[in-house]
Amino acid sequence: MKPADYFYLLLAPVLLSAGQVLFKKTADAAVTHSLSRFLGSLLASPHFWTALFIYGAATLLWVFDRFTQIDLHPDRVGNIAMAPRSRI
Repeated sequence: MKPADYFYLLLAPVLLSAGQVLFKKTADAAVTHSLSRFLGSLLASPHFWTALFIYGAATLLWVFDRFTQIDLHPDRVGNIAMAPRSRI
């Protein structure tokens, strides 16, 4: 594996974890008296929008990293999607 592969291997879980922490902060700060107030506090939260961006970026990174492995071996799509990152 190349050094960049190790970097991406560690980056996606770290970003997903950071997104989870921000989602937790959003949930802790959300007003839960009514649905409309809850949604209003959710949409006004910068933690929520940052978490969405980070989580989305990490997901795209993970997906596109997986698709780069499919280029040479399209018959291994199932293995790549279900197995941990490996160069079989």
